Amino acid sequence: MLTSTTDLVRYSSDASPYRMLPRVVVRPQNTQQLIAVLAAVKAAGRGITFRAGGTSLNGQSQGDDVMIDMREHFRDIEVLEEGARLRSEPGVILFRANALLAPKGRVLGPDPASGSAATIGGVFANNASGMTAGTRYNSYTTIDSVTAVLASGTVVYMVAPDADDRLRAAEPDLYAALEAIRDDVRADADLTALIRRKFSIKNTSGYRLDAFLDAYSPVDILPLLLVGSEGTLAAVVETVWRTLETGPRRSTAFLRFPDVTSAAAVVAPLNAVEAQAVELMDTASLRSLQGRAGTPQWINDLAPDATDAAILTERRAADTATLDQFEADVARIVGPTVVDMGESLTTREAGRAALYWRLRSGTLPSIGASRPAGTALITEDEVVPPERLPQAVADLQALLVKHGFLGAVNGHASAGNMHFYLYLDATDDERLGAYRAFMEELVDLIVDRYDGSLKGEHGTGRNMAPFITREWGEAAVAMMWRVKRAMDPAGPARAGDVPQRRSGGGFRRLEVDARDPPAPQSLH
Repeated sequence: MLTSTTDLVRYSSDASPYRMLPRVVVRPQNTQQLIAVLAAVKAAGRGITFRAGGTSLNGQSQGDDVMIDMREHFRDIEVLEEGARLRSEPGVILFRANALLAPKGRVLGPDPASGSAATIGGVFANNASGMTAGTRYNSYTTIDSVTAVLASGTVVYMVAPDADDRLRAAEPDLYAALEAIRDDVRADADLTALIRRKFSIKNTSGYRLDAFLDAYSPVDILPLLLVGSEGTLAAVVETVWRTLETGPRRSTAFLRFPDVTSAAAVVAPLNAVEAQAVELMDTASLRSLQGRAGTPQWINDLAPDATDAAILTERRAADTATLDQFEADVARIVGPTVVDMGESLTTREAGRAALYWRLRSGTLPSIGASRPAGTALITEDEVVPPERLPQAVADLQALLVKHGFLGAVNGHASAGNMHFYLYLDATDDERLGAYRAFMEELVDLIVDRYDGSLKGEHGTGRNMAPFITREWGEAAVAMMWRVKRAMDPAGPARAGDVPQRRSGGGFRRLEVDARDPPAPQSLH
């Protein structure tokens, strides 16, 4: 248990611009110790925040009460069935997991750019996806089974053959509540249609209500429901994943376009020819890479008034014929608009492709390193249907300019996933006001104009939590609160019961009421 000022300050920050000072940090060594901690916290009426890698960009791994570090000791991992599945505890770094799978020609589906530091626990808790996962290979679609400790201390081994019977016997109230929620969700045609529409694109806003549509028995619903719940429903101590086969051959293209709109216009056609990744970078994102080792000269030479953008796309396969067809499709699709750089559009050379991916993965740290002194880096990730991306990117950029933010926009374009970055001086009341106005208009833009998602892969986070009802509507949010009450009876009965982000005797609560997005409390 950590209580010193130095340790508490060390845990008060994650990769977001926020800061919350925990009262104590506990690092249980095993599941039995974790159960004891949960019991003690419950008896004391305290709240819990779980933390692993601390790579959250939106403040999910921070709390002002009891923090439980799941990275220090929960690091057991095992490759199963010649790599077809992987068993992992939450403290395992994602890159370590993939390194163990690589000799088997396998990889985990989620591939966030923070994989060198992000843990399996955070990937699961935030439904991470990344550059190639989209909605097909994210945490929700590739999780096989989960072992979790409920708020009551009950351990649910969801992979056991009699797991459903055990859950019914050990937690009859929870079992009945999950059945009732399932039946009510399925009986509501409008809500079912809303859930299907919302999760047809990337969405990590709120709880995964589609779990009640995609599974029937409570023990099968639970692991899906826990994905993306940010540790607010249960303590996950082990996960088993279905892995993906990595094609031994690949063709990669790093394409230059005159502007971001023309770059975004090729996204849907590239999706149609089964590109496995389509990444978009606007001018500001490209500028952040200037001077870095391996950066193409044309990026280093961008003029002050340049509007250039880039697309990074890739296709992996076991045979060359598939790559031949992909390369022909790329030439056909981008030919009319791509800037001719006097070289082949695509490459099969592994080193060159790896360089392109390092540049793409490095945009966030590069943009962060470029922020002016005294400002915080704010980033969010919205999603629109991919076919509407060209106009949505233009609208987002215009909104940033309107409110005085010279922000960058890039993202996992194949899924319509836009990441924006802006610099904010949190000590300037005028800029805070501009930021608040920007957020309100951003919500209107994504929810009303594009029927999109306010969050695509970074979890709900602190910044967008106030807008969950705005995005989902009262009926869906009421169902989310039923889930919260069923899983965490000691937590708040409804939004607004607890003034701070803790659940008064249970897991951290889901915030949905406050209208003002929180301002950064620290700069780092």
